Amino acid sequence: MSCEFVSELRRLSKLSAEAVQNIDRFDPLKEYMHITRNTETDFRSLLSKISGVHHKQLVLVCGSAGDGKSHLLSYLKCSDPNGVLDEYVIINDATESDAPNQTAIETLSERISAFRDDRLDDGGCEKVVLAINLGMLNNFIDSDQGTHFCKLRQYVLDNNIFSVAQPLPFDKDNVFQHIDFSDYQLYTLTADGAKSDYLTELFAKVFGSDPRNPFYNTYANQGSVCPHHAQCPIRHNFEFLMKEEVQKLLIQRIIEVCIKNKMVVTSRDVLNFIFDAVVSPNFDEKKFWNILSNPTKFLETYISYTTPMLLFENTGTSSLIDCMTKNATSSENIESRDEAILIFYAVDDITPIALSVLNTSKYAEVVRSVGLSSIDNSRDALKKYVYKFLTNYKRLADEDAFKADQMYVSFVQDLYHAYAGNKVQFTRDYTG
Repeated sequence: MSCEFVSELRRLSKLSAEAVQNIDRFDPLKEYMHITRNTETDFRSLLSKISGVHHKQLVLVCGSAGDGKSHLLSYLKCSDPNGVLDEYVIINDATESDAPNQTAIETLSERISAFRDDRLDDGGCEKVVLAINLGMLNNFIDSDQGTHFCKLRQYVLDNNIFSVAQPLPFDKDNVFQHIDFSDYQLYTLTADGAKSDYLTELFAKVFGSDPRNPFYNTYANQGSVCPHHAQCPIRHNFEFLMKEEVQKLLIQRIIEVCIKNKMVVTSRDVLNFIFDAVVSPNFDEKKFWNILSNPTKFLETYISYTTPMLLFENTGTSSLIDCMTKNATSSENIESRDEAILIFYAVDDITPIALSVLNTSKYAEVVRSVGLSSIDNSRDALKKYVYKFLTNYKRLADEDAFKADQMYVSFVQDLYHAYAGNKVQFTRDYTG
């Protein structure tokens, strides 16, 4: 029998059924997870501006896969009390064909045929919202079918939809309108560094003790029915990530990937990342509990299932985790690290060191119960594994470990002042 808690958490995975949006259904989980973002506010404003227009309208909702386009349209269609999309036909997925003898581009051409060049002035009043990824939009306007939509193509080019340039002012007489999700970052720059209200709220949705939170409710209920809950790494990962200070540092790690690696991180990426941070892809409930009688094997396996190891020792899980691992490793203070290694390997009993690092976390309770005094230098491999675990733990729980990369911290500060137009002396020279 599979763990109910794991099954609930699996709904966060990009491989779950919940990751596939149904525009006509907005289930309780999506209702609970909904967060009002600037994209929604601006989209509502756009719809309000064109509400009095009596000619046909094609509204492009552009962006990347997994960035929340489908979620927003589903929310506005099914849960918005004002019915802002009631007048519109919604085309939610333009990447696939629903006809076996047609390509996706041919199907799209057919579905928005009312906006061909030769039909724009036919007196029709069709109103369509088209959610489309930028890659597909580019392929469409450059295709053979796109030759029938030259005015749409010109609108896309005039508004710099494929770049970060500012769009042209709203024109109520235009048949075409758009909002581009790729224009909205997950974070904002401030004088105190990069922040993300959205990610903060998203993490709170998953780990907060809200009575509507299905993840927290399942976690709380499982504690009374699972006989192994005191040794469960998944529960302990969840409890670790419930800590506000850990969430703040993890959010900073995600923002760091966006800035350093120029990666487009979507909402779907973040939710899948949270799942990967809590549940090991190798977790097998039955096999895991069968090794409880072997303390050394249990401890080694338990550590491999913890969040610090899943995020920094699991290369290949996702691009986001890979970049996070690389960034954390490259920003280490080598002198401090070497000194810590010497001290760690010099002592016979590493238990006090481990407990001082893990502090009051549930990880510490398991380490204390299993014991590390038997791990000496004759068992170097396991001792090295414990050191990795403690190092990775500090990367998520110690603010100094994040701020060790002074080049990055200074760059973010200088980037803010550059965008804010403040005439200040840059803290570093980034050219060399």
